[in-house]
Amino acid sequence: MSSFNRPPRVALVGSGYWGPNLARNFHALESLAAICDRNAQALSKLAIVYPSAKTTPDYSRILADKSLDAVVIATPAVTHYELVKQALNAGKHVFVEKPLALSRSEAEELAAQADRLNLTLMVGHILVYHPAFEALVTLVRSGELGKVRHVRSERLSLGKLRSEENVLWSFGPHDASLLAELLAGDPQEVRASGHAILQEGVEDVVTMDLRYSDDVTAHIHLSWLEPVKRHRLTVIGSEKMAVFDDTLSEGKLRLYDRGFDLSESGWELRRGEETLLPYEPGEPMTRECAHFLDCVRTGRRPRTDGWSGARVLGILEAARQNLQQSNSPLPSEGAVI
Repeated sequence: MSSFNRPPRVALVGSGYWGPNLARNFHALESLAAICDRNAQALSKLAIVYPSAKTTPDYSRILADKSLDAVVIATPAVTHYELVKQALNAGKHVFVEKPLALSRSEAEELAAQADRLNLTLMVGHILVYHPAFEALVTLVRSGELGKVRHVRSERLSLGKLRSEENVLWSFGPHDASLLAELLAGDPQEVRASGHAILQEGVEDVVTMDLRYSDDVTAHIHLSWLEPVKRHRLTVIGSEKMAVFDDTLSEGKLRLYDRGFDLSESGWELRRGEETLLPYEPGEPMTRECAHFLDCVRTGRRPRTDGWSGARVLGILEAARQNLQQSNSPLPSEGAVI
């Protein structure tokens, strides 16, 4: 891994919906050196904002440019596998927005390629870098909650309606990435069910139940047909509980000294204190981008590396397969068919 006495020079590939946010952050971190997009209008808009960055519609020119250390890929998901593979073969470090690829096998291939070439490969699972979630991970690993028994994640809103993907693939990567960071290993079992309410074949509501080793369970509820926005993660431990609620403007992380204690007379309810936990402020995307640059400089492995991205895809693939099966159920006894 190369050493740097300057900020790594990165090229943004894709300047559509999410690209401008990445451009802003890498520019603030003094690393935005080039922008690539086949859409001339989108490219010209960013060129005006960042005149010091070279612009080109030709990805091969980015790969051939020896002055560029890394590429940041924010193109449609269907293009990720091929673009990442080409960048790694060109000797570039890679930051790619989620998902890393469209299958776990493709993601594992890219992760292995990055390791073999001694290059940084990082997936943009932004919520893993949320300061409140980072504080939650520290809390869980400290043992403050006791043994983790159950994790519940809710991602609900009256969101943007999509026809090219269902809510599992739109919202699900966020929650799967949080579970991949919180819980060790792959789930041993994944069950999913859903409802296509507005568009046939496109589920608007999906629930997932996961079982990990040592009887740890998790539940994910996803919907873009909810009147009230809710992004909340609850961790239930044997001693205490914690809630990360990203829809709150402040006080996003809370610790609850509550649960059930087993005594000689049976289970007894405990209603202890609720504690508002502090965490270091900061924009998740800024922290995410800074983490990537630090990994490029130092050779450290990203928290959301290619193997982590593959674990997320494994969860989503299992849920998709189970979702297809569960949406063709047998009628219950006595049902009219």
